[in-house]
Amino acid sequence: MRQLILLSLLGPLACSTGTSDDTTSVFSASLGEGNLDENASVDESGTSASESGASESTDSESTSTSESETTSTSESTSTESDSTETGDVDVDPCPLICDGKPDPTPISCDAPYVIGRSSAKQEFFFGGNTTGSMDSDNGVCGPIDNQANWDSGRDHFFRIYLYPDDQIDVTMTGQFDKRVKVHDEEDCVGNAKDCTDGLLSYTALAEGWFTIVADGQSVAFMDWGDYTLRVQLTLGGPEACNCL
Repeated sequence: MRQLILLSLLGPLACSTGTSDDTTSVFSASLGEGNLDENASVDESGTSASESGASESTDSESTSTSESETTSTSESTSTESDSTETGDVDVDPCPLICDGKPDPTPISCDAPYVIGRSSAKQEFFFGGNTTGSMDSDNGVCGPIDNQANWDSGRDHFFRIYLYPDDQIDVTMTGQFDKRVKVHDEEDCVGNAKDCTDGLLSYTALAEGWFTIVADGQSVAFMDWGDYTLRVQLTLGGPEACNCL
């Protein structure tokens, strides 16, 4: 009887203990799996965050580099543009000195016919008419009581570049009382340095532009009309531009 009682008592206890162990085992396994899942989630989240941070850092560095390069390029372009806009460019004077600049109606000292030295070496020739021109240069070449020094006719202007000791021989023809003059500058300031009634020989004392005026003696006698002008250049020494 006692043995039966003990067995009956022990049986439930063993079952209860087995159930408890199974439950505990299941619970432990569940808890262990849960922890693993959470840890994995944390690890994945941490890795993702780390990768995201690295990506953002890389993007930031790339953007910064791109902006820096863009700024540098912009500043470089701006500097080059400013340099181009403000830089002084030297103009070679020799093409104008050697080749000249034709003008069929050289009616003022400010807009003359520029005679090229190359042409003058071969004897420059021009045929024109001063009827429609003006009396822009009327300084006398000597005492006004000498009619040969009068100068009030209509005129044309020519310009040539001379070096020291260069000589020009100028011949003017026309059916009126002529006046051919030379100014030793390009502005036609004051009286001419030399003037004649059609034949003139002049030697330059300095380097620079010289102005030749084809003129008439008197407006009262209508000294204007058709004329021809010849200019022969003889070199006085070496010339910087080496014109042909």
